[in-house]
Amino acid sequence: MTNEAKTMNEMTDEQWLAIRREAALQVDPETAEVTRRYADLADPYGLHPDRPAECIGKVCFVRPSGCDVWVYDGDLPPATWSALLKKMEERQAFPEPTVYRRTNKLLIVSEDQEQWVLVRIEQASKLIEKMRAALKEHEADAS
Repeated sequence: MTNEAKTMNEMTDEQWLAIRREAALQVDPETAEVTRRYADLADPYGLHPDRPAECIGKVCFVRPSGCDVWVYDGDLPPATWSALLKKMEERQAFPEPTVYRRTNKLLIVSEDQEQWVLVRIEQASKLIEKMRAALKEHEADAS
């Protein structure tokens, strides 16, 4: 059986982590997707759910564009992490929503991750038109 055919349950932790280390080398700060979530800082990937959490904190996970493998920021090369931090600071100055594409849905998440829209792809353009119309109406009312 090849490593690609193994499921997470059939891999050792070291094999599973090796995939993340390889993906970490492919991260381009200009195109990477970033998400933040709370995790055990001693076990950010949650490989040992049976152990009690030692210290919970907000961590970043990054994945190369077009890849399904999320990488803990602590596993990124230092130069990549520095460039990604700089890019994230720029995004905070000019926030944009993040769009996650799935087979038949789009998830659009605000930069602060407090607002989101989940829509089927075939209805996305109609929803965008309605949102633009509502925004124009709001701007007209405000002036």
